[in-house]
Formats: sequence, structure tokens, C-alpha cells
Amino acid sequence: MANNLRGHAMTFASWTLAAFALFQEVMSAFARRFWQERRNADPRGDATEALRRTVSGWLAGRSEALRAGAITVAGAAMVALSWFSAAPAQAAWQIVSAGPAYATGHYTSLRLKTGNVPVIGYYDVTFADLTLATCTANCGTASPTWQIVTVDSFGVVGQYASLALDSAGNPIISYYDFSNGDLKMATCTANCSGASPTWQIVVVDSANDVGRYTSIQLDGSGRPVISYYDVTAGNLKLATCTANCATASPTWQIVTVDNSADDVGQHTSLRVNASNRPVISYYDATAAKLKLATCTASCATASPTWQIVTVSDAATDVGADSSLRLTLFGNPVISYYADAPDRDLKLATCTANCATASPTWQIVTVDSAGFVGSDTSLALTASDSPVISYYAAGIGLRLATCLANCQGASPTWQIEALDTPSGLFTSLQLASTGNPLVSGLPIISYTSSTHAVNLATVTSLSTFTVTASPNPASGGGVLDCAPTSGGTPAATATVTSGETATCTATPDSGFSTQSISGCGGAATGIGVDSYVTGLIVADCTVTATFVATGPANGSCGTANGFPSQNPPSIDLCNVGTPGGVTTNPSDFTWTCAGFNGGTTASCSAPRLFAVGGSAGAGGSIGCVSPVLGGATTTCTASPGVGFETQSMSGCGGSATGQGVNLFTTGAVTANCIVSATFVAVPVVNGACGTADGSFSLVPPSTNLCAPGTATPVATLTSSYTWTCSGSGGGTNSPCQAIRQFSVTAAAGPGGSLVCDPTRTFTHSGFCTATPDNGYATQSIGGCGGTPTGLNVNAYSVAPGTSDCAVTATFIALAAPGGPAVPVPTGGRWWMYTAVVLLLTVGCWRLRRRWVRQSS
Repeated sequence: MANNLRGHAMTFASWTLAAFALFQEVMSAFARRFWQERRNADPRGDATEALRRTVSGWLAGRSEALRAGAITVAGAAMVALSWFSAAPAQAAWQIVSAGPAYATGHYTSLRLKTGNVPVIGYYDVTFADLTLATCTANCGTASPTWQIVTVDSFGVVGQYASLALDSAGNPIISYYDFSNGDLKMATCTANCSGASPTWQIVVVDSANDVGRYTSIQLDGSGRPVISYYDVTAGNLKLATCTANCATASPTWQIVTVDNSADDVGQHTSLRVNASNRPVISYYDATAAKLKLATCTASCATASPTWQIVTVSDAATDVGADSSLRLTLFGNPVISYYADAPDRDLKLATCTANCATASPTWQIVTVDSAGFVGSDTSLALTASDSPVISYYAAGIGLRLATCLANCQGASPTWQIEALDTPSGLFTSLQLASTGNPLVSGLPIISYTSSTHAVNLATVTSLSTFTVTASPNPASGGGVLDCAPTSGGTPAATATVTSGETATCTATPDSGFSTQSISGCGGAATGIGVDSYVTGLIVADCTVTATFVATGPANGSCGTANGFPSQNPPSIDLCNVGTPGGVTTNPSDFTWTCAGFNGGTTASCSAPRLFAVGGSAGAGGSIGCVSPVLGGATTTCTASPGVGFETQSMSGCGGSATGQGVNLFTTGAVTANCIVSATFVAVPVVNGACGTADGSFSLVPPSTNLCAPGTATPVATLTSSYTWTCSGSGGGTNSPCQAIRQFSVTAAAGPGGSLVCDPTRTFTHSGFCTATPDNGYATQSIGGCGGTPTGLNVNAYSVAPGTSDCAVTATFIALAAPGGPAVPVPTGGRWWMYTAVVLLLTVGCWRLRRRWVRQSS
């Protein structure tokens, strides 16, 4: 019954596709212009957003399936105006549908389980559901068996699907819920390859209309990280799961990566580098430019540090449908579509300063034959050579493989047309086995012209003939070639497409090899008898030239001194025959033997090792990598909120204790992993201790915090300050003590002086002078106070911010017969007046008594 229902639905959809396709194209062009004008008039306003959601909802919810039809119609019209001639096919391709005829799908996202088993997440156009297709048998044949399950069917869900597989091969899918305007994630927790898997479905972000252009990756600890577009705000966002990721209540750290005034964040592509730091390519719709955001610090926190750059492509409109990969050294490589007027497939490769504000980019056009380059998907081979699947309007699915000079200004590309006219929503993966052309054969999921989910795989590779040609042919030596993968050297060698051939020159007596060249290899110098071609993609000839010469000394090639993770195999010798490369703990060594009695040169290349980080729950770890053999490097742990680093160990370094976030390895002599564990800590808010608000002559050292950890005490002009830091995400408290300054009392002969011992910038002090018998206070002064005069014994010290001294001087009173004492002033004049009055009254009474006695 369900199959009949789906069949009827598909029949109805087929009736409407052609008619609606052109309408969709016209409406899309109108909508782009309309929304730009509305944004200018009402930037990011509620009225514009409400109207946009209404119209976009009608288009996306009911006619999303017609995008492919519109492009196909436009492409078919274009075929009459342009010619396309693909290069000879390098492989035989097998194309199958991922499921029964009624299975329709857009936004395909392909991953490979162990054994190259394909798993495809996609949006079911017919029923507007998120769907998963898993191959369960005969996966490399023309009749694979598929297990197709509906993951989420609540509303219009599943657009912009992005699939990742955990370490057990279980699927995790990020996608857009159109009905609610949310970003969602589905995690399979049981029976993932069966007909009834168990799914844990959660809403990751529901603030605004969010979740389009999702891209999901798993960090070094298997936790999902998702980049996506906030339609309402016009921003790029990132969601990082920090705990309980496969449960109904995961913890998310959601940040806005780019909130510039431009409309940014469409066409995101995310990768997590070896240091667990996200790198995102995306499209700036306002500037019509490709941008790159690289997290440089605190990446799993609420305040990460981002380095955001515009990729230096001077074309008019570039950056849509971007696909990002990182090289072995973490350098970004991005495929993308250049829109009008170019309409080309392009590739940007960062070659230097990639995590800085001024990276160096090598921009090349990969394919410009027609309207090409949309729906790109990029993969890198083991040697970092790019392979790109993409859509060419009116032609269909194409594959571009770089054969030589892949990071230079003029790379060599092999372009194949695989399926006509199908090829939208491509997703490319490289199988774990294959030949050097792709270091693993390509497998591509995509949408067919009938909206079915297709899978393209390689069934066999073409072969070509390499001809060995000695020069002169009549004498001087012979040249034989064989496939590098193995075979008998001969004058002709049959080589599988994408492999290399190894040729050996054997000079005659009295001759030496002057040069060997051809078939895309790097030409050799005098005395070099071994030669490796480039990747063979056509019949070709290798030529060896011989010359009669005297002795020649061996000399090292450009591989000498060049750091490498793997034993060098090319450019070993400039002159001479290379010996075998020896792998040592810190370098690679080899010799270049001269000929005809010439000397032998010793050569070496420093060895590089990768140092990775493995973080437990509660945080992340990043390491500086790669590192020269024998050298040390550092790793930094970043605990999440509510966690603290418990320990770090590995790579020969000394294990750290709790609370230590920086780890130094031992001398690195092999690829290794540094592990970090984290422990939950209670939330503690820092609070000031009793030293806060106290008065002190010296910086306080006790009772600084209660609780919390005190920072070093800073001495300011008028105070001492410190901070009591909380832990486990708790708050910090600023604290302060009043700084005191000493007041020294200094008394001259004839008395003493007592002062308050301290003063502050707001508090004064007091001093009291006490004259000895026979002395009077003459003056008191110092410490910013007002100097006093004779017989004033009280003194006020002014507030201040420095140590100071107060000085008192005294003067002796007059002795009998001595010089007159100055008239008393001040507080004691009344005492002298009273003494004079008493003497006067006494004399008067004595005189009166004498008069009475006389009479």
C-alpha cells in the first residue's frame, strides 16, 4: 500500500515538474532582487522576515523538488549555444539507484562505513521527510541491496542534510526543519543498519529561522560540531556539543561566527582540524564573495577567537556551493562555483599563513566549458591532490581529478562526464583502496534527472602504453619501464590509468645517463638512472639520453633538507644515483653516488611527526603539529564550563596534575597522541575576604578571599587591589584595601612630640607637643599641615599618599637676671595675668595691715 502511494505521488510529481521548473527559475530571480530591496528598506526587520518566510515557505515546502528540473531546463537550452568535449574516460563507471523507483531525494550526503559500504542521508522530496539509505549487500555490484528508513517525518524536514558516521559507523545527521525554522540533529543509537533503527532527535537551535546550509563534523572526541546559516539575522553560526551528545538533552555551545553587516553564512562547509578547531568556508551574499573562518582559540567556549578572511578571488560573484577540505598540514582547499559572468568551477588552495589575517591563496579555474561548477563536493587524495564532483548544466554529473602541479598556478586536470543529464546535489567520498590517481576510487551520490538518489562507482580502470625510447637508439644504453605497482621492465609497459611507471636506464660502458624525461615526470639530471613518470592518463613515451662523460660527483636534490612526514621519493639527487632512503628517529637519510669515479654525497631530510589530541568528556585539546623529529611541542587543554583539566599525558611528556592546562611533550620520534581528561568542578563564586576594606602599610597577604583564588595584589597610589576568581564557571569579585603611609614624629631639644603613626589619601592625623619644664613650643610643621607658632602644642597632619615626618622645635624660658622672655601669647597669657593680680592683692593687704599697726 505504501509503495502504491509513493508511486502515485511520483506520477503526480512528474506531471508538474516541467511546467513548474521555468516558473521556479523566474520566481527565484525575482525573489533574490525583491529580498535585497526589502532588506535595504527594512534591514533584518520583522515585517520583511515574516513576508519572506511566507513566500519562501510556499516555494520550499511545495516545490523544493523542482530545483533540479529548473536547472535541467536551463541547461538544455544552453547546450545549443556551447560545445563540450570531455577528455577520454579513465574508468568504467557503474551507476545504480539507491533504493526503489519511488525513492526521491535531494541534498544527498554520502559517507562510507568500513569496507566502503555507502550510507546516504537525503531529503525525500515526495513526502518531505529526512531519509537514510544504507547498503546492506552487493554494494559494489549492479544490484546492491538497500535498507531505506525514514528518520524524521514531523513536518517538512530534512533539507540541507549533512551526514557523519561515528567510530562505530552509526549515522548522525544535521538538517533543517522547514516547518518550524529550526536546526535539528538525528543520532542513531541502536539497530542502525536495520529496518527499525532507534533515533534520538533533538532541536539544536530554534532562535530565529536557523539551520539551512548545515555541515556536520565530529571532533576528536566524537562530539558533533555543526555550521549553519541564520536566515533571520543573516549570520553564520556554529553549534558545538559539549556533553550528553547522544541523549535527549545534549549540552550545546552556540556562537555567532560572523555577524557582520553583510548577509553571510550560506553554503557552509565545515572541517575540524587536528587541533580540534573548526574551519568553515561560506558565502557572503552581500559582497558576493567566498569567505573562510578559522577558530584560533577557546573554540568550544562561549567566546571563541575567529580569524575571518575573504578568499582573494577577484571575479564578480564567487563562493556558492563551497566544499572545504584540509591538507595533511591543515591548510584549507576549497572548491566553489563562480556565478555570472563566469559560471565556472574554481578551486582555492591556501599555500602560506593560512590561519592568519593575510593567507596566500592559489586560485585556479578547474572547468569553464559551459555553465559548470554548481553542487561541488571536494575530496583530497593521500597526497593532497584534489578530486571534485560537480554539476554541469545541460550535461550532468562531472568529475575533475588533478593529475599534476595541484598546488601551482597551472595544474593538470582530468575531467570526465559521468551521467547525462543527472548530477545535482553531489556528495563525493574516496574508497579506502584504489590507485594513485585518486588514492582510493571515487564514489558519488547525487540526484538524477528524475529526482532519484543515484550512486556512481568505478568498476574498472583504463590502461595505457608507456614506450621506453633510448637516445641514441644505436648505442649508449638501454631504457626499460614497468608499472610502479609491479611488473617486468620492458621496452613497452602497460599501465593502469592513474598509476605511474618506473623506468630504469642502463648506460653502456663509457657512457652515463644524461637525462630522462617524458610522460609527466620530473626530468632527471646527469648520472640519474631511475625515473618515475607522472600519473598515466594516455599513451606516452619516456626518453633517456646517454652521453660519454668523465667522472661526476654525486649531489643532493631538492629533497635534501626539506621536512617530510614520509620518506622522500622524488628529487633525491641532482647528480648521481640515489641509494635507499633510511628512516631514522629524527630524519631520513640517503646517498647520491657519483659515477665514473665521482664522489658520493650524503643527504638527509628532517622527519616530521603528527601530534594529535584526544579529549575526554568536559573539554577539548589542541596540539601544535606537525613537529620536527626529536623536538618537543605543546598541547593546550580547554575545559568546558563547569569542568577543570584533571590530567594530560602522552608523547613522552610528564603527566600534569589537576588544573594544569598546558602540556609539553617529550622528544617526538613517532606519530603520537596526547590525552586530556576533565573533571566536573562545583560552581564557586569568588568573594572578598576580611582584608577587603582594611587599612595597611604593606600589601595584604592573608584573608584575601573567602572563597576563591586571589590574583597577585597590585599596589596602586592609594590602595591595594586584587581579584578573587571563582571556579567552575563562577563569578569573580574585585577587592581593595586602603593603603596607609607612615607619619614619623621628630622633636628637637626641650620637649617631645607624639603623632598618629599613619595617614591615608582621605584620612588625616594629629600630633601633640609636650615642652619640658622651662621650655615652650616654638613651632610644629611637616606632612602637609599648616605650621604653628609659639606655645601651640596641637598639630594636624594632612591626608596624603606618601610617607612623611612632622618636626617640633622648643625654646627655653628666661632665667632670673637673664634676658627678657617674649610676651606670652596663645593659650597661657591668662596664667601670667592671674599671677600678677595675686601678687598685687597680696602687697595691698600687707600695706594695709602695716598702716593699722602703726596707728
